[in-house]
Amino acid sequence: MIRVMLVEDEPHGRDKLRELIQVEPDLEIVGECADGLQALRSIAVERPDLLFLDIEIPGLNGVELVKSLDRSYSPYIIVTTAYSEHAVWAFDANALDYLLKPYDRARFQRALHRARVVIHKASDTTGNAANGPAKPRDESAAATLSAGMLKMKVGTRIKFVAMAKIRYIKAKGDHILVNTVDEEFSVRERIKNTEEALDTGYFIRVHRSALLNVNYIKEMKPRLHGDYEITMQDGAVFRSSASYRESVRSMMKRE
Repeated sequence: MIRVMLVEDEPHGRDKLRELIQVEPDLEIVGECADGLQALRSIAVERPDLLFLDIEIPGLNGVELVKSLDRSYSPYIIVTTAYSEHAVWAFDANALDYLLKPYDRARFQRALHRARVVIHKASDTTGNAANGPAKPRDESAAATLSAGMLKMKVGTRIKFVAMAKIRYIKAKGDHILVNTVDEEFSVRERIKNTEEALDTGYFIRVHRSALLNVNYIKEMKPRLHGDYEITMQDGAVFRSSASYRESVRSMMKRE
């Protein structure tokens, strides 16, 4: 059984997490906290395996809370926040995943699956599941977090971009153009390499030069031979090609 604690100051946020967790037979909620100080005391007493942690909470915020934890016992962490700018800290804190609000059940399930894999592996090795931030970050933790955030080199800077905010990515030679809800920028990268790093729950390849976030599709008009003209919410238009017809069909069948 994975012992879970919720640290979330918004009642709606706690209700949502509770509903998602209660249907999972291998999870047990051992505490719910609305502020960082309460969470610090509860973690010391309950010693949860997994923490769903909001960052913007009263008392101690999420960052301060993690810094204040007893280093001999630290739970694994899934960050839940409405702010993408905390991604760099989440990497450093060895968070297993980064749920950007609003997230849906499918995205929660993917984060939970990653947590199960890491926790069960740690339990099999040490007999103690909660060893997260207290040990060096391994490759699996880094890879799972990248499913929620994309690390991109833009010139001399490293940008951490929330995948949920990316509308679409277009290939232009040896560069890609990344369009987000906040900005648009160019990265020297092949679209195939970027596709491999993306969360497949969000994105589909509709053309050799186009990756689309399904959450930002406004409408799809059928064309000849089962292809589509796809209009995004910002007005950009893409046409699917025969090579990616099956991925588009699979997306259309999703519930």
